[in-house]
Amino acid sequence: TDCSTAGSFQTWKVDNFSQRNAIKPLDKVELTDLGGAAEGISPVDAFCSAHWFDYHQTGIVAAAYYRGGVRLLDVRDPKNIKPFGFVQGGGETWDSYWVPKRDDQNRAVVEKTNIFYSIDLVRGLDVYRVTNMPKVPAYK
Repeated sequence: TDCSTAGSFQTWKVDNFSQRNAIKPLDKVELTDLGGAAEGISPVDAFCSAHWFDYHQTGIVAAAYYRGGVRLLDVRDPKNIKPFGFVQGGGETWDSYWVPKRDDQNRAVVEKTNIFYSIDLVRGLDVYRVTNMPKVPAYK
């Protein structure tokens, strides 16, 4: 019933799937940790946890937060998740996906563009272009 604990976005490290205790948590952020309009969401509207997200090869994640909109998260250092951008949802944002690049035969490739879209059950489909994508490769 509180957006400060309604659902987090987390990074983890997996050393070896065949070992016991191989999965180690690295960092975690709640919606209210990310600032912006999250503080203005009332406990009555506690429908604000993290939902579907998509990772971009530059280390930026587009994460849907139900009533908290879309948060762009910088996970280039997975031990230190940072806010990168924010789009207020004002509805019920369920999914965010980066648009894949296409090759010469119009086939999707592994890399993604700087455009992402979000599905919101109230507003419909939103499309955004990120103009300040980092050029630094993601953390290895």
